Amino acid sequence: MKKLTSIILTFAILLSVTACGAQNNDNQDVSQTAAAPEAKSEESDAGEAQTGTGDGAETAASEGFTMGVVVKVDVPWFDRLNEGLQKYAEENGCTINLYAPSTPDASQQVAIIEDLIAQKVDVIGIVPNSAEAVETVLQKARDEGIVVISHEAANLNSTDADIEAFTDQAFGEFFMQSLAESMGYEGEYATIIEELTNANHNAWLDAAVAYQKENYPDMTLVSEKTETKADVNQAQSICEELFKTYPELKGIMGTGSADVIGAGLAIENKGLAGKVAATGCTSPNDAAQYLNNGSISMIGLWDPANAGYAMCILAKMVMDGTTEFPEGVDLGIDGYNQCTVRDGRYLVGSDMLGIFAGDDVSLYPF
Repeated sequence: MKKLTSIILTFAILLSVTACGAQNNDNQDVSQTAAAPEAKSEESDAGEAQTGTGDGAETAASEGFTMGVVVKVDVPWFDRLNEGLQKYAEENGCTINLYAPSTPDASQQVAIIEDLIAQKVDVIGIVPNSAEAVETVLQKARDEGIVVISHEAANLNSTDADIEAFTDQAFGEFFMQSLAESMGYEGEYATIIEELTNANHNAWLDAAVAYQKENYPDMTLVSEKTETKADVNQAQSICEELFKTYPELKGIMGTGSADVIGAGLAIENKGLAGKVAATGCTSPNDAAQYLNNGSISMIGLWDPANAGYAMCILAKMVMDGTTEFPEGVDLGIDGYNQCTVRDGRYLVGSDMLGIFAGDDVSLYPF
């Protein structure tokens, strides 16, 4: 099944990377805070910032727009998303800045969005820690004429357009298929989650467990959705406690990077590689060590750079007057060539990728 899945997902081999972002409080360097948000910039190959204002040519009202994108937390996953934002900015003469809270805290996101409203940016992009927590402030932005574009937020109401790499159900089922294969389709497993407020992450796990119950009756869920707070050290401790409580545990399924990296660390430290399987969503570079030694069995992901670029395309389309997107809309970027559409503004692409233990992780540049 592993080989078949790899073949099915070959189209995405040069894409990648879940949503995901891990935060190790001991090692992660964080510089963006809600009190004084500073935009991250991305350097081009020539060493020049890729946030320009164009070369003076006359442009339409939607060209050369200003956009602030607020992500969950300051981690490498969103550095990759920023690459897509800056690529679009350079190509289209826009000024696009990424803002990342120091911790995955919805209140910090709200404060940053308030600041962007005060700056009167043209577009606000959001990857929320909690959709409910940002609804009011995003509606305030829309009321003031600011376009709102969201990602990883299929349940957000206060958005002009939302882009997802795939359906939550498809991703969750993909996780379970891989975990089940690594467990030999039997035995005890547990699920952990970065933030209980994250609707997408909850949906992945719910879909995975539902798929297990329907297809793998010899597997048993013994512990569900222990929250890691997007902290690698906490995820590791939780997994080590799971090993003590459930000595026959054969699998751990997480959501974001903190979950699966913490699980990989726990499995590596306890000498359980090959005995306990771990899956989750993270960047190939972060997972490389654990994929190579078998402490992580599989990471599922998408390329956040593609998602970032797609957010910019949607922003321009909305500014140009699109209020409802047609089924099958082509955004002109790999993984988003034939999007399914819900309610005219929630778009879903097909940018899914799986990397398995033993795969050549060096093929993925992030």
